[in-house]
Amino acid sequence: DDDLMIQAMDDKENITFCLHPESFVYSKPKSDLSDFLQQKTRHISTSFYYPFITSVKLFLFSFSITGYYFLAVVFLFFGKISMTLIIMISILKWIIQTILHHKAFFKLDGMRHFFFYPLAEILLAIYYPVLGLYSVLIKKKSW
Repeated sequence: DDDLMIQAMDDKENITFCLHPESFVYSKPKSDLSDFLQQKTRHISTSFYYPFITSVKLFLFSFSITGYYFLAVVFLFFGKISMTLIIMISILKWIIQTILHHKAFFKLDGMRHFFFYPLAEILLAIYYPVLGLYSVLIKKKSW
């Protein structure tokens, strides 16, 4: 929600980034599933307020992750590709991502999570469609 406020205030001169560790702000995560789903549903409901290009980028990001694993499972199920090849392609993909993301993990104090990236990506591929279905199927509440 804060990102919408920052977007409204942004005039390309009054917003900057600070990557000093003392400037980092950590928030406490929601402690139960119900609160978490309510928060994420609220986040999805604000997606219409983002600039179009931002929405497209967010869609392409989530679609590429979900699509990759969905196609891997479909191809494996129908025998179009071997498990060995899927594992090799996934390992190559993770190596490339590791190289590309290493500097960001380091600067953002995320090195303790760095090696969980492959597992987190697989969980994210499950999370996106589940959250999408949940947000469509639940009764809308005002917040």
